[in-house]
Amino acid sequence: MKKTVCLAISSLIIATVFMGCTTKKEDYEAYSYASGETVNSVTIDVRDRIIEVSLSEDNKVHIGYFESDKERYDISVSDGGALMMTIANSKD
Repeated sequence: MKKTVCLAISSLIIATVFMGCTTKKEDYEAYSYASGETVNSVTIDVRDRIIEVSLSEDNKVHIGYFESDKERYDISVSDGGALMMTIANSKD
């Protein structure tokens, strides 16, 4: 009986500690990108994100994404037409 009570109390304390570690929810703002130049290849270097790929009617690359104060993306096109999207986190 003592083991069950100690286990329950320990679980409650651990859960309380982890709930106290959460931070304020970030506000995300929607952005979009449309390629103005010719793109021959696309590299998206992000993790833990849902990425949807579909054909564009105007033969341009369109990217819709969300950014916050601590999480943003760098999008660039090289001279050779390689589009690169990378995440630039400033989270602690």
